[in-house]
Amino acid sequence: MVDHSWPLLNLLIIGPKEAGASELTKCLSGEIGGVFSAEERNYVAIDVSADPRGTIQQVMQGTIVADGAVLVADASDGCTESLESIGLLLSNMGVDQVIVALNKIDLLDGPARLDAARERVRQLMPQVDLQCLSIVPLSAKTCENVCDPEGVGSGNDGPTLSEALNGFEALPSLADQPLRLPLTTSTERQGSRFFEGRLRSGVLVEGDQVLLSPSNALARVARVQILDGRQYAQIAHPGDQVSLLLDMDGHIEAGELLSHVEEAPIESDVFRGRILWRRKEPLTAGARVDLDAGGSVVQAEVQSISRCIDATDPQIETSNDLLPGQVGEVILRAVNLIAIDTRATCPANSRLQILDEQGVAGVGSISMDGYADQRGVVTVRATNVTRVVHQVSTDARVNRHEHRGAVLWFTGLSGAGKSTLAIEVERAMFEKGYEVYVLDGDNIRHGLNADLGFSPEDRSENIRRVGEVAALFSRAGIVAISAFISPYRSDRARARAAAGSDFHEVYIKAPIEVCERRDPKGLYARARSGELREFTGISAPYETPESPELTVDTATHDVAACVAQVIAYVDSELSVSPQSPPSSS
Repeated sequence: MVDHSWPLLNLLIIGPKEAGASELTKCLSGEIGGVFSAEERNYVAIDVSADPRGTIQQVMQGTIVADGAVLVADASDGCTESLESIGLLLSNMGVDQVIVALNKIDLLDGPARLDAARERVRQLMPQVDLQCLSIVPLSAKTCENVCDPEGVGSGNDGPTLSEALNGFEALPSLADQPLRLPLTTSTERQGSRFFEGRLRSGVLVEGDQVLLSPSNALARVARVQILDGRQYAQIAHPGDQVSLLLDMDGHIEAGELLSHVEEAPIESDVFRGRILWRRKEPLTAGARVDLDAGGSVVQAEVQSISRCIDATDPQIETSNDLLPGQVGEVILRAVNLIAIDTRATCPANSRLQILDEQGVAGVGSISMDGYADQRGVVTVRATNVTRVVHQVSTDARVNRHEHRGAVLWFTGLSGAGKSTLAIEVERAMFEKGYEVYVLDGDNIRHGLNADLGFSPEDRSENIRRVGEVAALFSRAGIVAISAFISPYRSDRARARAAAGSDFHEVYIKAPIEVCERRDPKGLYARARSGELREFTGISAPYETPESPELTVDTATHDVAACVAQVIAYVDSELSVSPQSPPSSS
């Protein structure tokens, strides 16, 4: 009996061929399908195998909101390759809550095989970035342990499937999600400027203090108008077409995303898009595209494409192109910072579309896995501050040291040789008379950055601080050598902006296979085992420099040769005769 006062959740029932997904769907919702109830909740069981391409397209474009998935696996089949493909497909679809149904336990000859099947699933889930809430052994053929634990036999001491479903967290209603209002247009009326847009989520009340992103401007909502026949209202709800009068200092343009201050969206110029591609021509790395993300349309570059899987025949593809009907993970880099959300921060604002002349070419959702919310590193909170003008000129410092101040920014994977090379270069430069100092990642984290961890946001703040310190060194006429992984291009660009023309990016190049063989701290082994999360090159991205001033290949040259290459560059770029110093900068 369905109680309509209970929450309703959409469940995808999906699995490899012959795993029994359709049989399990019938066990849950009967031969004709529809809504079923369990543990004071209502569910719609959606058999993906009945229309894989259509169902996946509806999920990707948001027509169907999947609250979770039941991944059906054949417990009697020791091969996990097809299960891995389905898992990656779910991950690419943005479905992050999964229960694994170990089907066909009636074919197992003892608890040992059931334990082995469980262990295979446990090892697989982290590899495909899925949160496995429960592993439930059952038989879709006999409906054992679907609702009734009778007949399951030894080896199962966990919940039935219907009990395990209670672990799914239902998405909050649109009104209960954070406030998101894209301001798409502006008009002048009676001497005042009104901003208009459709409220996506949350509730907006006249008098609210709000934040506008990505400008980070603060404002108060002075007046609210609902443009559906009502001329004036004090409260706007999701779906309302709203016109606002804002009380604020300064000036903004349409294209901002309005939120409450305490639940701000993410700001970034790089993120992951989990995309279903709909065009006949493939999407390729390096392509320039228009994105509809976070309520605004921006230009972006496809930085890379991976984990491509066909919706109707899930097989992991190694191609760098996203083909028609495939779902893949695409790294997208926008021209500027934009305001966006993920399913975790605001589901209603996490959709993504790639646009072309014909309309919508790709649909999907936004993920920030491995990337930082950059709002913290670009927000300026200090006020009433004025720069001090030094009475020692740049020319005077150059003339005394006989070289320019500079930032030599060593970047590369862990194990590439940054610290080793930096220390050797420092010694060689010092012996030649340079004023030089190494800013090493581990040393900095013992003091200045001891309060930072290794989340994407902390990594960005770590590099921001080091970039500013290194820039001060260079202005003092000293050569600062920074030895940091600094995996994100955006962070390195901020360090370059801080130092200006004194910045020299030095890419310490070594393939990850070489770095992993070296593994001086045993970090790669710990990352592969899952002990270290957010490890660059394994579970977090490293963005290769596009045009560094110098590339040093430590995989093909020994330390002495690499040091000589850096010293030759330094002598040509930084050494200055005291009789003819450069003009002041």
